[in-house]
Amino acid sequence: MIDAAEIKESLRKCRLRLQAEVKTHYLSHGIKRRILIRDNFTCQYCGSVTGKTYVCEHIVPVAMGGLAQDHNIVVACASCNIRKGRRIAVPLNLMAIAKDFPDYISHVTNSASWSYDAGYKSKT
Repeated sequence: MIDAAEIKESLRKCRLRLQAEVKTHYLSHGIKRRILIRDNFTCQYCGSVTGKTYVCEHIVPVAMGGLAQDHNIVVACASCNIRKGRRIAVPLNLMAIAKDFPDYISHVTNSASWSYDAGYKSKT
């Protein structure tokens, strides 16, 4: 027979696991506000300041294991965000925002498949 305490503990563990998964890529309003201010409401791929819609987006996409950490999030205009898609791209301010993470900078620059200036790189 299943004990009620066991069920309660199992549900608690499931809830904690789900919360941990959500926290890896969920952007709170505080994070978004901090990123928008840090990037001066400027697209970090094309430098646009006139875009009507800006989003905070992951440099390394969530689909590729990217986390919701300040050095992995930049402001992008809607156009650049759509063009980038689920690729890794090098933003204009990468060196400034990730200066304390040299391995991360190396990973992004070596794995990038898109940049505003060069367009798409073929992986051959």
